[in-house]
Amino acid sequence: MQQQSGKFCPSCKLYNEPGAIFCVHCGAPFEEANIPVVTTSRFGMPESTLPEAGDQQPRPPHPIPDKGMAFYFVDDKIPFELRADDDFIIGRKTDDSPEKIVDLINYDAFGHGVSRRHAKIRRAPEGYEIIDLESTNGTWVNEQRLTPNKPYPLASGSLLRLGRMRMYVIFKEHGY
Repeated sequence: MQQQSGKFCPSCKLYNEPGAIFCVHCGAPFEEANIPVVTTSRFGMPESTLPEAGDQQPRPPHPIPDKGMAFYFVDDKIPFELRADDDFIIGRKTDDSPEKIVDLINYDAFGHGVSRRHAKIRRAPEGYEIIDLESTNGTWVNEQRLTPNKPYPLASGSLLRLGRMRMYVIFKEHGY
């Protein structure tokens, strides 16, 4: 018997793309999630991790770097990365990657659904902007999903979500 090209969630019964290990609609895991580790797996966010309507994301009380941008995981008080580059990629560095990259591989980026070239941050006339690079599991700024290949302004204190990985970006708004 030949398999269908996609699959239906055992919980909500909605259609998912081939290779999904979590339902993109309700977040329920598929039991047969034995997918080879070749590319980023597509999955959905469990509803319990999304903010309630009307909830505001708290702004972290982290120090602002004199130059560049600091990256903080949601519950951390110390940045895991400082960048002073005018443009760089956020993702998972490979041995042959010539680009400047915020490498998230040591933070279980693959398990959180972060693509190799997930998003790009670049300096703009009024600060910074972020662009989703057609990532498998999407990029969000303050829980608003970004359209791939379209630049969006990035404010200091914004909450970024790459797949299921969440972090804050902090930088001086002016005088960079």
